[in-house]
Amino acid sequence: YRPAAGGRLVAFLRDITERKQAHDLLSASEARLRAIIELSPVPMALNDDSHRITFLNSAFVATYGYTKDDIQTLAQWWPMAYPDPGYRRWVGETWQAELERAKRAGVTFSPFEVAIRCKDGRNKTVLASAASIAGKFEGEHLVVLYDITERKQAEEALWKGEVMLSEVIRSVPQSIFWKDRDSVYLGCNKVFARSAGLDDPKAIVGKTDFDLPWPRAEAEAYRADDQSVMESGEPKRHFIEPLQQADGKRLWIDVTKVPLRATDGR
Repeated sequence: YRPAAGGRLVAFLRDITERKQAHDLLSASEARLRAIIELSPVPMALNDDSHRITFLNSAFVATYGYTKDDIQTLAQWWPMAYPDPGYRRWVGETWQAELERAKRAGVTFSPFEVAIRCKDGRNKTVLASAASIAGKFEGEHLVVLYDITERKQAEEALWKGEVMLSEVIRSVPQSIFWKDRDSVYLGCNKVFARSAGLDDPKAIVGKTDFDLPWPRAEAEAYRADDQSVMESGEPKRHFIEPLQQADGKRLWIDVTKVPLRATDGR
């Protein structure tokens, strides 16, 4: 202390070095975490136990259009992202059920598919996931909203194409079938199924020519044709073969076989 007019001054000094170092370490860790999230190309958000949205990365803003000024809390986010009340309720119930399941079982949150309304009014198909951050960041929750819109559109286009192709094959008046590399049937149309004595084209899946009403020698000849086409990689067009139908009627048929290739060229 030192003398002062009218009294004395007492000063207390306490060593807070460790606390300061811990605070600095926490700040550095938080900055590192946010930097990692910010640099991620996947849309991510952080919210706390009070349901405040504390951070949105650039990918989130670029993908969905919302900024921190637009959605400061989850209460603001949910009606914007899921404007239909019934759908919003389903998302909320599904989300909560998955959170509880993951916590109860001690496993990670299983992503599920949702449709999110963007700020510009467009809808995006999203794979949604969440995780609670442990340790120094306990109370913060990471939400990942991976945009799968293009993939979903491609899947739907592929599905529509397959439906159209199936309809064409079903409607063609000629017999059509397809097999794998071992000459096992993978499918056929109704015309061929009737020749083979099958009520449903699906029933042919997994069968070979030896399971159908063909004479043994003819079944072996059909399989030899298959192998010739697959080994050469060249179509074999308009060759004449006999065919004994399930009703016993003998036909002469004009056959064309072509090799089908997978995306890897096999």
